[in-house]
Amino acid sequence: FTQAAAGAPVIGRSVAAVASESPENEPAPASYFSIRNTGGGVLRWTATVNQPWVKLEPASGSSVGEETTVSVTYD
Repeated sequence: FTQAAAGAPVIGRSVAAVASESPENEPAPASYFSIRNTGGGVLRWTATVNQPWVKLEPASGSSVGEETTVSVTYD
């Protein structure tokens, strides 16, 4: 946990990384993680992937403290 200046947004997440496994020739199950602002102000965030077969929903958002669950699906 990082202490921020008063009023500054701080990203809080449920996990640092996600992974999924599946038997060969079967789709991998979706993974999920959450993002929220644990500091002050408004946190505006964007999540990116480095493979075209990984999809995020939503891929961006904002928070003043409420939690957003992001689904990770694998094509």
